[in-house]
Amino acid sequence: MHHHLEVQPLPWFWPLGVRRHDGAPTMQRLLEVNPDLLVSSGHTHRNRIRRHGTGVVTEVGSTKDHPGVWAGYVVHDAGVRQTVRRVSEPSCLEWTDRTHAAVGGIWGRWSPGRLHDRALTHLWSQVPASPPRSTWPIRSRLVSR
Repeated sequence: MHHHLEVQPLPWFWPLGVRRHDGAPTMQRLLEVNPDLLVSSGHTHRNRIRRHGTGVVTEVGSTKDHPGVWAGYVVHDAGVRQTVRRVSEPSCLEWTDRTHAAVGGIWGRWSPGRLHDRALTHLWSQVPASPPRSTWPIRSRLVSR
């Protein structure tokens, strides 16, 4: 997803994400269907990982600005692994190093996150998923003629 899920009742940093009163119920419903949920976004341009019940929510830093990273995912029988890699092209590194000083130097300390905000292994929980609700809002309107 593009926009991150906000966890505070009111936004406390820019850019704005999916408000908590919308995001929390959506996450809860998704977890009912799949308890092993992994949701990843990149809109904040920072690295962060947090748990929501049995699910995992990640935010991945920007390739365009500091820290100049992208995430790769490996899905296997036991779970999924996220690894964050930094761009390596010298001209890109020169630019991302310049953007490190943005926001009075705070950006360079805030956006990379901690090591455990950049790499994770999310193991499948072996909790059975519930079948989709029959009240799904989209109904088929096919009519036989």
